[in-house]
Amino acid sequence: MPLVPTAVEVTALEDGLAAYLQEGKWGQLVKRLPDYTRQYAGFVRGDEQFIYANFFCRVEGTAWQETAVIVADGGDCYFQVVYNADTNKFVSVSVNGES
Repeated sequence: MPLVPTAVEVTALEDGLAAYLQEGKWGQLVKRLPDYTRQYAGFVRGDEQFIYANFFCRVEGTAWQETAVIVADGGDCYFQVVYNADTNKFVSVSVNGES
């Protein structure tokens, strides 16, 4: 059974996301953050809890509400972050490539 992130954990991720993206080479994503649809999934590695957050700007239908959206290419319309909910730190960001 997947680990469901709490509202507090998701809020902490969202509160730090813009600053994290600005620090890296992903500043272009910040101004579009309000427009992305999001999916969150939790997982445990060792003793620590993480959140995998999936961001996408194009979505059709409602299947995304029950199934992970996985897209090859698509550029910065699709990106993902991994966030350590125990340390409140981002672990990684991945932006899809262009086709």
